[in-house]
Amino acid sequence: MMQASAFQLNIVNNRFETEVAYLNVLLAGGAGGISGFFVKKIVSIKRRRKEESMKLDKRQTVPAPFIIGHNRMIDSFTILRGIIAGVVAVSAGSSDYKFWASPIVGMSGGIIYGLSTAVIQRFRIDDPLETFSTHAMPGLLSLLLPIFFH
Repeated sequence: MMQASAFQLNIVNNRFETEVAYLNVLLAGGAGGISGFFVKKIVSIKRRRKEESMKLDKRQTVPAPFIIGHNRMIDSFTILRGIIAGVVAVSAGSSDYKFWASPIVGMSGGIIYGLSTAVIQRFRIDDPLETFSTHAMPGLLSLLLPIFFH
């Protein structure tokens, strides 16, 4: 019989950690997409009601790329950006999270994405692809959340 060397044992342990990381990334991405969509939808509805109450002229409303969530259609751009935000939020500690914590981390990444997009729009900062909201804010959150869920 052959005995397993320390190197082979290390490969098995790394494989398990890799599988845990894959599953955590999938769970967090799904939760981030759903929460990012709903938060951005709620924020856009509140913004639309505020604009209607101010009785703005059609020429003074928000530009077309930001009105996507106002109708009853599903905005795939927001869902995909929420998925990316959830994945970025879980990326720092993806192999260390328990399976119940990764959707919570992904949801918090999606929420941060939706809220930071609203803040950037409020201050009229030019970010048409929403890269700051998608990558930077959940990335900062990714550095802080392993403290609470480890």
